[in-house]
Amino acid sequence: MLPWRVERELDRICNVFNYYKNNLRATHDAEISFYCGFHGRTGGPAAISQIARILSKRYRVEFVSHPTSEYNSILAKSINIVSKPSASSQLMIFDVTAGKEIISNAKKSGKQTLVTCHGFPNTLHGLLESEVRSALDSANHIHFVSQSQQDEFKIPEGKYFIIKNTHQQMIKTRFGNNAGIIGGIDNQAKNLPRSLEIASASDASKVHVWGSDADNRWPTAVFHPWTNNKHNIYNSIDVLISMSRNETFGMIVSEALSAGVPCLLSDIPAFRSFSECESVRVVAPDDTETAVQCLNALLENKKTLRNIAIKYWQDNLSESVVEQLWFSKIKELLCDDATNR
Repeated sequence: MLPWRVERELDRICNVFNYYKNNLRATHDAEISFYCGFHGRTGGPAAISQIARILSKRYRVEFVSHPTSEYNSILAKSINIVSKPSASSQLMIFDVTAGKEIISNAKKSGKQTLVTCHGFPNTLHGLLESEVRSALDSANHIHFVSQSQQDEFKIPEGKYFIIKNTHQQMIKTRFGNNAGIIGGIDNQAKNLPRSLEIASASDASKVHVWGSDADNRWPTAVFHPWTNNKHNIYNSIDVLISMSRNETFGMIVSEALSAGVPCLLSDIPAFRSFSECESVRVVAPDDTETAVQCLNALLENKKTLRNIAIKYWQDNLSESVVEQLWFSKIKELLCDDATNR
């Protein structure tokens, strides 16, 4: 395993390479421009890159980036990477960290503006709640990924819409009896120590942790650095555990279900939305006995639950389901824009 500093430098080189490689391609007038203020490695950029990829199936999409952006390595080849937005774009999609001024200026220039929001009022990259709300107030439209976000923000009807995150299906080809955890050990919101305690007390053969440095408190757990190769992650996991304290949607849950991996989840609003799936168990994080029992049951019945998980994902969260919602919404926004011109 490479030291994390070497891994990060290789990632930086890869991002720079992809930026300039994309910039050498011929570009076309864009219909939709993405402009994000945060370009790090979290679930938000991963989700936004998927939205851009979906829209690029039907529209000419560009993404404003810079050489060391993490987006450069995860954006689809169908998306043009640019240093500034094109005058031709009719719709600009922002994250909340883009800021009020940039969003307002785009709106003043005659573009439709949409903020895609992937957090709660006080949990968005260290921004003050007032900064988050001012960014949302500045846009014509707001996209949430779950009802729990709207329950917190309480945006007026007609200004927001909800479309869940999606992704390409994870294909699992290796099977065992392993528990898996995804996230950083130092991220308190992810509550990895609690997940590790439950997994270590279970019947799992191994416990794999992805995206975290090794921790001596759990010498038997196998720690892996983060990778964009999600198939490698889910090939090592037979049951996913997340005792997270705070989630807007739960991308890793959706990914796991698409791979046929059952999930043991903490009892929080975003995770309760998955509880209708028979392959998911929701438990109180501090109830160790119940959590371990549920994890063991999922491990024991993982073969039976595999197809149930995949079917649930296909019916509710698959790209084919979500992309139709996006195409319908974008058509509506662009028609509104044409009418108002």
